[in-house]
Amino acid sequence: ATWTMNPTWEDNFADFTVDTTVDNTEVKGWTPNDASEAWIDAGTNSLDFNQGNDSSNNAIVFDMQSSYGTGANISDTKWRLDFETIYDSFSGGQNQALHWFGFSSDDETVSRGTAQDGITIQFNPYASNWGISDADNTALPEDGTGMSLTYSTATTYYWSIWRDGDTVTATRWSDSTRSTASQTDTEDISAKTITGLRYIKWMNRTLTSIGTVVGRITNITMYNGAISPN
Repeated sequence: ATWTMNPTWEDNFADFTVDTTVDNTEVKGWTPNDASEAWIDAGTNSLDFNQGNDSSNNAIVFDMQSSYGTGANISDTKWRLDFETIYDSFSGGQNQALHWFGFSSDDETVSRGTAQDGITIQFNPYASNWGISDADNTALPEDGTGMSLTYSTATTYYWSIWRDGDTVTATRWSDSTRSTASQTDTEDISAKTITGLRYIKWMNRTLTSIGTVVGRITNITMYNGAISPN
């Protein structure tokens, strides 16, 4: 028999009846810095982003310490985050299409280009790549480019990122069962001290360049203290 662990926390946004439209105002644990660029969409049950030629900070976070979370930071040694992405469009310039999703030590007011601890996946649909990007009291670097992927619009991509001690692994799966890996990236973080991860966070590049990326994230699941539900 196969035993399956219940998630520590999950959100498919089904309980949202209105969008998050007010900047720096928390709704069910989620807080956007600029709700016109990244918000929770009650109609699509997803975290939506519409990132244009904009150098401002458009981060959105979920606070694990909130009453809708677990009440504590995630483990400093072992956890897993599963989620799905769908892209509606991306065009114009590879740098503006850059965005990050994962865990951070700091809230929505702290931009991607500002010092923080973090472990994320960096996505670049226009440049056709993705990869792990992490920070130890630095800005999230633009170095998550190691995995090649020709992104398609209106396609659901299934992702996982997990930490097991000093090793971070990110996988793109073939389907929602997450039984067959299509691509996997790994990184050794033994030389870093990445701790205090409190927020699930989406971040934009915060540097002006030509281009746009429109998409959404949904079905977010977190396992604290484990790297697999099985």
